[in-house]
Amino acid sequence: MSLGKRIKKKKTAVKKNTLNPIYNEALVFDVTPETMDSVCFVIAVVDHDWVGHSELIGVCETGSFCVGQGKEHWEEMLANPRTPIAHWYQLQESAPSFSAAVVAGGLKNCMGNSQQSNE
Repeated sequence: MSLGKRIKKKKTAVKKNTLNPIYNEALVFDVTPETMDSVCFVIAVVDHDWVGHSELIGVCETGSFCVGQGKEHWEEMLANPRTPIAHWYQLQESAPSFSAAVVAGGLKNCMGNSQQSNE
């Protein structure tokens, strides 16, 4: 995402008939240096159901406005351009940039909106 808009969407291969899928795939995006400060990557894990509706399992995100592990991963990627940087993430129920940060108004989020913080 950049400035609150989805720029590109990529999918991994579907892992069938397993409750514990393992993904070892690289997701490569070209981002210009000018937009680097306004970009956020939101990774969503979905249980695809052919009969009913698909269920969101969880999300994680990384970007310049993220905090904690998402921010650390982002800074490590910036320090090592064109080098794969792998990290494990614990999935959250929703991405802060889509829920809490927008609802609370006043939190910095990964959508490129640096809103005023009340901290």
